[in-house]
Amino acid sequence: MPTGRAFAEWLKDLKEKGLDDNTIIFFFSDHGGCVPRGKGYLYESGLRVPMIAYFPPKWQHLAGKKASGKEYSLVNFTDLGPTVLSLAGVKPPKHMQGKALYGKYASDEKREIQFALAANQLHHFMPVRAATDGRFKYIRSYIPYRQFALRNYYQWGMPSNKAWDKLVLGGHNTNPDWAQTFNAHPAEMLFDLEKDPGELHNLSDSPEYAEVLAKMRKALSEHIRSTKDLGFFIPTSRVNTTLYDKVRKEKYPLNELYNLVELAGTAKASDASVFEKALSSQYPEMRYWASVGLAQLGIKGELQVCPPTLLTLMNDADPYIACEAAYAAAYLGETSKGIERLNHPAKEADRKVGYSLLECLSLDKTMQPAIRTHLADLKEKAEILPRKANEDAGLMARGILVNLGEMDIKDLHGPESYKLGLKLNHGRRPMVPLPN
Repeated sequence: MPTGRAFAEWLKDLKEKGLDDNTIIFFFSDHGGCVPRGKGYLYESGLRVPMIAYFPPKWQHLAGKKASGKEYSLVNFTDLGPTVLSLAGVKPPKHMQGKALYGKYASDEKREIQFALAANQLHHFMPVRAATDGRFKYIRSYIPYRQFALRNYYQWGMPSNKAWDKLVLGGHNTNPDWAQTFNAHPAEMLFDLEKDPGELHNLSDSPEYAEVLAKMRKALSEHIRSTKDLGFFIPTSRVNTTLYDKVRKEKYPLNELYNLVELAGTAKASDASVFEKALSSQYPEMRYWASVGLAQLGIKGELQVCPPTLLTLMNDADPYIACEAAYAAAYLGETSKGIERLNHPAKEADRKVGYSLLECLSLDKTMQPAIRTHLADLKEKAEILPRKANEDAGLMARGILVNLGEMDIKDLHGPESYKLGLKLNHGRRPMVPLPN
């Protein structure tokens, strides 16, 4: 739905055509794609949007008791489909997750918990899920060492993101709240939205909120299983196949996968044997998430020796598995070998996968000296490889250089990208260089 002046013109046109008294209007917004912690992140600033439903007098009976006033129950966009069907007198099918808000089949059921997901930050594979009961908000990051501030083309094309980046990484702003997005984060985060609407104070380690945490954790775990959440399959598993069909036909052990995914994010030293066994699994996802679990143990210092199978996995045919194994190896005493593999892909088309993880590593100051041994190569790639779209390796190389302090954030894209941005957006959302 258009906003502002365009919306006013649309309403005027509707009235002039005599359709205003016969039209139910839903007005809602996007999620703020180009603001820090906006679209693509599971904070409320990236999830919560306004929505207004207008029923002309002729059709107010379809709204029932909700014909006027505010609705404070948990509502989400999965409800729109069932609602439109219900307004048309069609019973929503059982497989639809949402509930009808209005119409013949309006549901009186009150949601106790609302769920949300973030799939990938484009080329950065990092599944994140969330749950809220309206008061408390639970965010589960399944690859906690993947920082939220991994740069993409469109968000970091905005001056606000560039300024934020420069203030934090340049050391000009030492407020820890500003830096959260650039750092690794806990696997589990719990926020009291009433007391902490900005979601800055994580309560997951507080004994006072242990019961709330357990409730939210259980609800989310049950939700990903009941909905058969396939967002934990690596991107290569989706190539030339319909993943839902593949899983059904192969009778894929989804519950085993979910168990491993949840274990990887919260890995303890006692879990090492589980991950080492999964490294040899016939299923690519199992090998991938086993690498994630071992990386977690290495980062936390709970495992110091790199398993031989993990080193072998750096040659896996799947670039996501090979690169995640290399990332893990970098924290398990094989830093040089891991970084070498990330910087030198088996196939040039897979370079972006390794660079994604190098960008993560380059935000860790302890890893920067080892990455600097590849500085000349990274600088060359930053200039010769494309950097006009999200998955362009040249853009990612520049992001690594910014993290190393070798490039100013204002030069992330280059002037040709700004011209392209202006053309593609028709002046609506131009990519503007950061002022000097």
